[in-house]
Amino acid sequence: PNGGFRIMTYNVQFCYDEVSTIVPDRTAARIIAENPDFCCVNEVRDSAQHAEGTVLAKVTGMHKSFGGNESGSNGNLILSKEVPLSTEEVFLKMSSSGWGDRYCLVCEFTNFCVAVTHLDTPSKSGNDAAQEVQASNAVAIATIRAAFEKYTKPVFLCGDWNTRPNWENME
Repeated sequence: PNGGFRIMTYNVQFCYDEVSTIVPDRTAARIIAENPDFCCVNEVRDSAQHAEGTVLAKVTGMHKSFGGNESGSNGNLILSKEVPLSTEEVFLKMSSSGWGDRYCLVCEFTNFCVAVTHLDTPSKSGNDAAQEVQASNAVAIATIRAAFEKYTKPVFLCGDWNTRPNWENME
Protein backbone atom coordinates (compact mmCIF):
# COMPACT_ATOMS: atom_id res chain seq x y z
CA PRO A 1 0.00 0.00 0.00
CA ASN A 2 0.99 3.65 -0.51
CA GLY A 3 3.74 2.79 -3.00
CA GLY A 4 5.66 0.40 -0.74
CA PHE A 5 6.94 -3.01 -1.67
CA ARG A 6 7.89 -6.24 0.06
CA ILE A 7 11.39 -7.68 -0.31
CA MET A 8 12.55 -11.08 0.92
CA THR A 9 15.99 -12.65 1.13
CA TYR A 10 16.31 -16.42 1.35
CA ASN A 11 19.28 -18.82 1.34
CA VAL A 12 17.57 -21.93 -0.05
CA GLN A 13 20.59 -24.29 0.16
CA PHE A 14 19.82 -25.66 -3.31
CA CYS A 15 16.23 -26.43 -2.21
CA TYR A 16 17.25 -29.48 -0.20
CA ASP A 17 14.88 -30.75 2.46
CA GLU A 18 15.77 -32.43 5.76
CA VAL A 19 16.73 -35.71 4.04
CA SER A 20 18.72 -34.12 1.18
CA THR A 21 16.01 -34.36 -1.46
CA ILE A 22 15.77 -31.38 -3.83
CA VAL A 23 12.24 -29.97 -3.52
CA PRO A 24 12.04 -26.55 -5.22
CA ASP A 25 8.24 -26.62 -5.21
CA ARG A 26 8.28 -26.65 -1.39
CA THR A 27 10.72 -23.73 -1.38
CA ALA A 28 8.48 -21.89 -3.86
CA ALA A 29 5.49 -22.44 -1.55
CA ARG A 30 7.39 -20.64 1.23
CA ILE A 31 8.07 -17.71 -1.12
CA ILE A 32 4.43 -17.59 -2.22
CA ALA A 33 3.31 -17.57 1.42
CA GLU A 34 5.42 -14.46 2.08
CA ASN A 35 4.10 -12.73 -1.09
CA PRO A 36 7.19 -10.60 -1.80
CA ASP A 37 7.46 -8.23 -4.73
CA PHE A 38 11.15 -9.22 -4.87
CA CYS A 39 12.78 -12.37 -3.52
CA CYS A 40 16.59 -12.45 -3.38
CA VAL A 41 17.80 -16.07 -3.30
CA ASN A 42 21.22 -17.53 -2.42
CA GLU A 43 22.66 -21.00 -3.00
CA VAL A 44 20.56 -21.78 -6.04
CA ARG A 45 21.45 -23.35 -9.36
CA ASP A 46 19.91 -22.94 -12.80
CA SER A 47 21.35 -25.46 -15.20
CA ALA A 48 20.06 -28.39 -17.25
CA GLN A 49 20.94 -30.79 -14.43
CA HIS A 50 19.78 -28.55 -11.57
CA ALA A 51 17.02 -26.15 -12.58
CA GLU A 52 15.93 -24.86 -9.17
CA GLY A 53 15.98 -21.23 -10.38
CA THR A 54 13.69 -21.97 -13.31
CA VAL A 55 11.33 -24.04 -11.17
CA LEU A 56 11.13 -21.35 -8.48
CA ALA A 57 10.27 -18.72 -11.09
CA LYS A 58 7.65 -20.92 -12.76
CA VAL A 59 5.93 -22.00 -9.55
CA THR A 60 5.93 -18.50 -8.01
CA GLY A 61 4.91 -16.83 -11.29
CA MET A 62 7.74 -14.33 -10.93
CA HIS A 63 10.37 -13.09 -13.37
CA LYS A 64 13.77 -14.81 -13.02
CA SER A 65 17.14 -13.04 -13.05
CA PHE A 66 19.95 -15.50 -12.36
CA GLY A 67 23.64 -14.95 -11.80
CA GLY A 68 26.47 -17.12 -10.61
CA ASN A 69 29.48 -19.04 -11.67
CA GLU A 70 29.37 -21.59 -14.45
CA SER A 71 29.75 -24.54 -12.08
CA GLY A 72 26.35 -23.66 -10.68
CA SER A 73 27.44 -23.34 -7.07
CA ASN A 74 26.77 -20.21 -5.04
CA GLY A 75 24.31 -18.87 -7.59
CA ASN A 76 22.13 -15.85 -6.87
CA LEU A 77 18.59 -15.34 -8.08
CA ILE A 78 16.25 -12.38 -7.99
CA LEU A 79 12.60 -13.22 -8.46
CA SER A 80 10.52 -10.14 -9.22
CA LYS A 81 6.93 -9.33 -10.04
CA GLU A 82 8.16 -6.90 -12.71
CA VAL A 83 10.75 -7.33 -15.43
CA PRO A 84 14.01 -5.51 -14.66
CA LEU A 85 15.25 -2.78 -16.98
CA SER A 86 18.74 -4.28 -16.81
CA THR A 87 20.80 -6.84 -14.91
CA GLU A 88 24.47 -6.91 -14.02
CA GLU A 89 26.77 -9.46 -12.42
CA VAL A 90 29.61 -8.05 -10.34
CA PHE A 91 32.46 -10.54 -9.84
CA LEU A 92 33.76 -10.63 -6.27
CA LYS A 93 37.33 -11.82 -5.90
CA MET A 94 37.18 -13.94 -2.78
CA SER A 95 39.76 -15.75 -0.70
CA SER A 96 40.77 -19.25 -1.60
CA SER A 97 38.34 -20.71 0.93
CA GLY A 98 37.33 -23.51 -1.41
CA TRP A 99 33.68 -22.47 -1.76
CA GLY A 100 34.01 -21.11 -5.30
CA ASP A 101 33.60 -17.72 -6.92
CA ARG A 102 31.07 -15.23 -5.61
CA TYR A 103 29.06 -12.57 -7.40
CA CYS A 104 26.66 -9.75 -6.71
CA LEU A 105 23.62 -9.75 -8.99
CA VAL A 106 22.02 -6.34 -9.55
CA CYS A 107 18.62 -5.78 -11.17
CA GLU A 108 17.68 -2.24 -12.10
CA PHE A 109 14.02 -1.24 -11.98
CA THR A 110 12.37 2.11 -12.72
CA ASN A 111 12.77 3.72 -9.28
CA PHE A 112 15.44 1.60 -7.59
CA CYS A 113 17.75 -1.40 -7.87
CA VAL A 114 17.64 -4.71 -6.04
CA ALA A 115 20.87 -6.63 -5.51
CA VAL A 116 21.78 -9.95 -3.94
CA THR A 117 25.11 -11.43 -2.94
CA HIS A 118 26.54 -14.26 -0.88
CA LEU A 119 29.72 -13.44 0.97
CA ASP A 120 32.40 -15.98 1.79
CA THR A 121 32.64 -18.22 4.83
CA PRO A 122 35.61 -20.19 6.13
CA SER A 123 35.92 -23.72 4.77
CA LYS A 124 37.97 -24.66 7.80
CA SER A 125 37.84 -23.67 11.44
CA GLY A 126 40.18 -21.43 13.36
CA ASN A 127 40.83 -17.78 13.99
CA ASP A 128 43.22 -17.43 11.02
CA ALA A 129 40.56 -18.74 8.60
CA ALA A 130 37.97 -16.34 10.05
CA GLN A 131 40.35 -13.38 9.71
CA GLU A 132 41.15 -14.34 6.12
CA VAL A 133 37.48 -14.45 5.22
CA GLN A 134 36.75 -11.20 7.02
CA ALA A 135 39.49 -9.49 4.99
CA SER A 136 38.23 -11.10 1.77
CA ASN A 137 34.66 -10.01 2.48
CA ALA A 138 35.84 -6.45 3.16
CA VAL A 139 37.33 -6.36 -0.35
CA ALA A 140 34.10 -7.80 -1.78
CA ILE A 141 32.04 -5.14 -0.02
CA ALA A 142 34.30 -2.41 -1.40
CA THR A 143 33.78 -3.90 -4.89
CA ILE A 144 30.01 -3.91 -4.39
CA ARG A 145 29.98 -0.31 -3.17
CA ALA A 146 32.04 0.78 -6.18
CA ALA A 147 29.64 -1.02 -8.54
CA PHE A 148 26.66 0.78 -6.96
CA GLU A 149 28.19 4.25 -7.50
CA LYS A 150 26.90 4.46 -11.07
CA TYR A 151 23.27 4.23 -9.96
CA THR A 152 21.45 7.47 -9.21
CA LYS A 153 18.62 5.65 -7.48
CA PRO A 154 18.43 3.66 -4.25
CA VAL A 155 19.95 0.17 -4.23
CA PHE A 156 18.55 -2.44 -1.85
CA LEU A 157 21.23 -5.03 -1.10
CA CYS A 158 20.16 -8.42 0.24
CA GLY A 159 21.95 -11.67 0.79
CA ASP A 160 23.82 -14.06 3.01
CA TRP A 161 26.61 -12.16 4.78
CA ASN A 162 28.33 -15.12 6.50
CA THR A 163 29.61 -12.70 9.11
CA ARG A 164 29.42 -11.78 12.75
CA PRO A 165 27.85 -8.57 14.12
CA ASN A 166 31.17 -7.19 15.39
CA TRP A 167 33.08 -7.61 12.12
CA GLU A 168 34.08 -4.35 10.46
CA ASN A 169 32.37 -5.22 7.17
CA MET A 170 28.95 -4.94 8.83
CA GLU A 171 29.19 -1.12 8.86
